[in-house]
Amino acid sequence: MTSTATVFARRYRIALAPRLSRSFVECTSRLIAALSQMTSLRFRAFFDRWLTVHLPGSVAESTEDGYVDTVRLHLIPALGRKRLVKLTV
Repeated sequence: MTSTATVFARRYRIALAPRLSRSFVECTSRLIAALSQMTSLRFRAFFDRWLTVHLPGSVAESTEDGYVDTVRLHLIPALGRKRLVKLTV
């Protein structure tokens, strides 16, 4: 099943491809691939990776500890099984 975002991105890329540089088209193709993978990504998997790969070193250690506690104690139990694309504000 193709997501709406993927269909839109493909149409956009095809319509503009003759006028764009090759590198931009390649970047767009990678973005489409990433968006396609995100349709099945669950909240827990996303935040587990964020907590272990992207968070360390980006904030003070005490702030990092607070983020880890909040995500693991409150957010993951409540939203862990939900797909990221199903979450809204």
